[in-house]
Amino acid sequence: NILKMKLKKNGILILGTPLINTVISNYFGPNFRHYNPGHITLFNIKTLRKLFYKNSFKIIKIDKPFFKTNYFTFGNVMRLFNVKKISPPFRGSIITIYGQIN
Repeated sequence: NILKMKLKKNGILILGTPLINTVISNYFGPNFRHYNPGHITLFNIKTLRKLFYKNSFKIIKIDKPFFKTNYFTFGNVMRLFNVKKISPPFRGSIITIYGQIN
């Protein structure tokens, strides 16, 4: 695996990706912000865990950033009430997973 070869001993792989099959993605359906041609493969938490374990990575941390970002605004919270428009950035829309070689 090329990732294992590139990591230094005890190095950490940090992977950030959109997350599907969440409350927000299911609520907005086809208007979920990450359903677009730019995202060739989308993952849910179960498929990401499988991907890490299959490639011998131990997950050491999972983060669903939002509340500490510039996207946590009153306007984005209010956009949650209009499912006819593209979903706003919200907690659970993206995930960051940290892993080390097992």
